Amino acid sequence: MKKRITQSVIIALLAGSLAACGGGSTPGGTTGNLGGILFDDLNKNNTRDANETGLKDWTVYIDANSNSSLDDGEKTAVTGTTGAYSFSDVKIGAVKIGVQMRLGYGAANVVALSSSLIDPKIINGSTVGGKEKFPFQVALIQKADGAQFCGASLVAPRWVLTAAHCFYTENKQTTFATAIQVRIGVTDLTTTEGETIDVSEIINHPQYLLPSGNFNNDIALLKLSAPATQGSLIAPARASETNLNAAGTAVRVIGWGRTETGTTNVLREVRQQLSQDALCQSTWNATSQMLCAQTPSGDTTVRESCQGDSGGPLFTDSATPRQVGVVSFGTTSCTEIDKPGVYARVTAFDDWLGATTGRSSSDLGISFDLTANTSSVGIGVQQSN
Repeated sequence: MKKRITQSVIIALLAGSLAACGGGSTPGGTTGNLGGILFDDLNKNNTRDANETGLKDWTVYIDANSNSSLDDGEKTAVTGTTGAYSFSDVKIGAVKIGVQMRLGYGAANVVALSSSLIDPKIINGSTVGGKEKFPFQVALIQKADGAQFCGASLVAPRWVLTAAHCFYTENKQTTFATAIQVRIGVTDLTTTEGETIDVSEIINHPQYLLPSGNFNNDIALLKLSAPATQGSLIAPARASETNLNAAGTAVRVIGWGRTETGTTNVLREVRQQLSQDALCQSTWNATSQMLCAQTPSGDTTVRESCQGDSGGPLFTDSATPRQVGVVSFGTTSCTEIDKPGVYARVTAFDDWLGATTGRSSSDLGISFDLTANTSSVGIGVQQSN
């Protein structure tokens, strides 16, 4: 496998089966169990209907300090294939559940579907705005000749994250939205699999190339003309999750870029590890908006992204991957094992990503008193575009 040198949807969260039980089992104890489901409320009736599927791989957490942000040490649960999540041994009393908001979504309302000793309220919310191994990968295609020229990632139904330099030649933007499309849900570019969607707008970071044109702020968002119906989303790392940038963290990068034997039409992956910031800075004069990754320690075979992979996601090598970087630049040969590749550091752009897509800068939360035997509460969030 470098770089080149609204549809409105309502989502509801059901917090159900709130059983108060000591040690998780004895009535009248000090802890309880908490579970629920996150789903697309397509008809906006605050009830899960037969055709409404659960939302997989969203993060739900116990917001212990009620700051509307996931902090170290707070219990987390990731929704499964049905959208379900659960917690055990939750302290009885006032509890706040947080949901890490995806790009393109913001808090809209909260409705108590049924209640028993529960006073639900939105905390710091606001009304804003398949088959593949890596279904969030996106190919950027030139309309003129159908050629793939960069990679990207699907971060919301109508939003794709990529690198700003994909649209520039010699510090001047030369590629515009009318000239490109995206392909989603495809691994082999020679097939007809997946779907192709036009791009309605390219939004480059406003400080890209300024003041010195050194690939700083090399990040861009593409707004799609219609929401994606194939593939699935990857969640960009939030500003508070700097732990995901730790040196040595196992990561992967994927793309259709140049390989050791030439070009490829089949999506490829490579495992890397995040580099020390000091190495990134000394090798490339990297800024705080950049992140480096390189061949894992002890591996003597170069593991690197290359030309054509630009804009693609660098993500944690975990059961629920999180995007930490966007492929930016590196050595021309892509074969120098002692020189890491450079990526836009996603956590550095959290505010810009949220403001551009309409996501609230803070996570969505709901507070209640965990003293009832059974209750359900719905939180509605609406896609911004």
